[in-house]
Amino acid sequence: MSQYRVRTTDDLLTVEASSYVQDSNGLKLYNAAGEFLAQFNSFLSVVRVDAIVDTDSTATETTTDTATETTETPAASVETPTVTGE
Repeated sequence: MSQYRVRTTDDLLTVEASSYVQDSNGLKLYNAAGEFLAQFNSFLSVVRVDAIVDTDSTATETTTDTATETTETPAASVETPTVTGE
């Protein structure tokens, strides 16, 4: 299961759900059995937070923003020319 952090104009809400559907009716959240949990007709942003368990049994968080799309660009590398004297 994932946690969905939904920011509305009034509040920041956290809902634990297995899946979501985002369409013209808004955002709908469902549990593992496919049962309806919540609906947001309008919202500012939504972030999905997954719990990942590694082999040492410690939990970490991975955050995925499902409302906006970001693109990472690699940093440019600049080489300084070497000056040699004669």
